[in-house]
Amino acid sequence: MAIIVIAVISFLLFNLFLTIKYLRKLPKYYVIEIVNAHGNKTAVEGLRVIFATYDAAESYARFYQDIYKDQYKFRVTGLKE
Repeated sequence: MAIIVIAVISFLLFNLFLTIKYLRKLPKYYVIEIVNAHGNKTAVEGLRVIFATYDAAESYARFYQDIYKDQYKFRVTGLKE
């Protein structure tokens, strides 16, 4: 019985270690990069471009793409600062 308990505890600790290692590699925040029709990076006033999660940044990028169509292209990148 003790061997099983020790095996389960060591398995859980190993999983916790892997999870923490994975979370350290994630970016602190995500930024939407805006590129105009000529391929130059640009900034558009009034657009939110910094987000805490990738899902939120991707959602806003799709929303902005629907609004601006072919005028701008939006890409999400992560920053570790």
